[in-house]
Amino acid sequence: ELQNLVFVQDLCDQGDLYHFVKARKRAGQPLTLPELEQLKGQLCAGLACMHAAGVAHLDISLENVMLAAHPNPGALAPGMLPFVVKLIDFGQSRVMQPVGAALSMKIGFWSCGKATAISPQVADIQYAPRPPGAPPAMAPNQHVPGFTMTIQPFPADVWSVGCVLYVLAYFTHPYNMAVPGYPGFDAIVAGQFPANPAYPPAFHTLLSAIFRNDPAQRPTAQ
Repeated sequence: ELQNLVFVQDLCDQGDLYHFVKARKRAGQPLTLPELEQLKGQLCAGLACMHAAGVAHLDISLENVMLAAHPNPGALAPGMLPFVVKLIDFGQSRVMQPVGAALSMKIGFWSCGKATAISPQVADIQYAPRPPGAPPAMAPNQHVPGFTMTIQPFPADVWSVGCVLYVLAYFTHPYNMAVPGYPGFDAIVAGQFPANPAYPPAFHTLLSAIFRNDPAQRPTAQ
C-alpha cells in the first residue's frame, strides 16, 4: 500500500579494494600471482557481464570495488582470497544502445572517472579548454558539434581495469594524469613496467595490450 521501492543488495562486509591494497602495502605483503589472477578474473567477468548488457561503468577504480565474503570458502584452493569482488557506484554509468555505441562527452567538463584511472581519450576531453558559449546542461549522450566529442566507452572501462590491476601488482598508481609527458603515463604506453619476478611476462603483455593508445586495439573484458 505504501508503494515503496526496496533494493536488497549483497552485504559487502570485507571492505573495498582500496583499503585491501592499503593494508597489504602497509604489511609489506605483495599479492601472489594466484591472488592477482583471482581478482583479475572476477573484475573482468563482472565487466564483461555489464558490457554484454550494454552498460558502460565509466568510473572503475579501487574505491568502487567492494569485497563480499565468498559464499563457499571451503571450495577455495589454498592461497586464494576468501572474498568475491563487486563493482559498485553506477552514478556515471551509461546504457549504450546499440551495444558498443559511441558516447558523447562535453568538452572541458569533468563527467566521469578518476584522474588516476581514466583513459587518455577521456582525459583529452575532460582536460581540454571549455569552448566559449558551451550549453550549461545537455541531455545524456547528446552530441552538439563543437561542444562535445565522442569516445568508445567499453575500451575506456578496460583501460580503467588495467589501472586497477597495475595498483594491485605494484601498490602505486601508474600515473597522476593520463596525458603524454606526465611521469608514468609515457612508460605504460611504451610497455615499460616495474620489474617483479612474482609475475610472469604474460602479465606485462596483458598490461601492454590494455594500455594501447588506440581503443580499438585493446582487448575486451571477455
